Order: sequence, then structure tokens, then C-alpha cells
Amino acid sequence: MDDNLPIFTNSNYATSSFPVGAKGLASGTTTIGNASLELNAYKQAFLHQHQPSVIVSKLRIVRVFLVDADDRVPVAKRVLYRSDEMTTDATDQELYFDIPVNDLLKKHNAERAEIEWEEKTTEGTKTRKGLKEARIRDLVMSVTTIAQF
Repeated sequence: MDDNLPIFTNSNYATSSFPVGAKGLASGTTTIGNASLELNAYKQAFLHQHQPSVIVSKLRIVRVFLVDADDRVPVAKRVLYRSDEMTTDATDQELYFDIPVNDLLKKHNAERAEIEWEEKTTEGTKTRKGLKEARIRDLVMSVTTIAQF
């Protein structure tokens, strides 16, 4: 085997092949005695035997973003955290705990208090100053997988 050739780490395929012993049994909806039960058992056995083998690896290169999705926050101030590319085997949930969320949120809420925004009323538009504090659940965390090995 040549070491310079790429290696396929996963592939998918689908196939269906079912015995049809009587009219309507291909869908498994018509019952003639125990025929539909036998067909369902055959389907399960067939699908179990023909599952594609997939190599699952946790190693990946990712970037993590933490964003305030409030439309009233200027685009330039919406991103609270942007990581560099990092190689990790952690899940998305585990990556969350690597971010100093409370410190970032305190700083961001101070900025939110200074933001001027327009409120639409029946009389017109009023300019208001200060948004209420964002909570952790108001933030959106996005993990972008750049490569997976």
C-alpha cells in the first residue's frame, strides 16, 4: 500500500432488498398470516448485517464563537469570543467550559448599557439608551469544525 495515497475515513451507502412472497408484502403493510412479521424480522436482520462501518474519530480542528444575537446590538459588538483554530478531541459541550463566559458577559453587559437603540411606538420612533443585561442563555455558541480526522 502506498503511504502517499489518501485514506477514506468514512462512506455511506443505502440499499434495499426484500423478499416478496405475496402481493403487497414489499411494504410490510399487508398481513397474510405471519408474513408481515417475518418480513419485518427479515428487514431488521438485513439492515443490521449491512450497516456501513464508519471509523469515528474525535480529533478535529475547530474554532469557537460566542455571540450576542440581539439585533439591537451593533454587528461590531456582537461577537464576545472568537477562538483561534485549535486541535481538540473535546465535544462542543466540553469546549463551552473552556470559555470564561462570566467575565466576557460582564464586560459585554457594560457595553450593552451604553448602546443607543430605536424603539418604534405608535407616535413614531424614540431613541433609547441602554439595553437590559444579557444572560448566558441569550448567547449563542457556535463551534465550526474546520477538519476532522
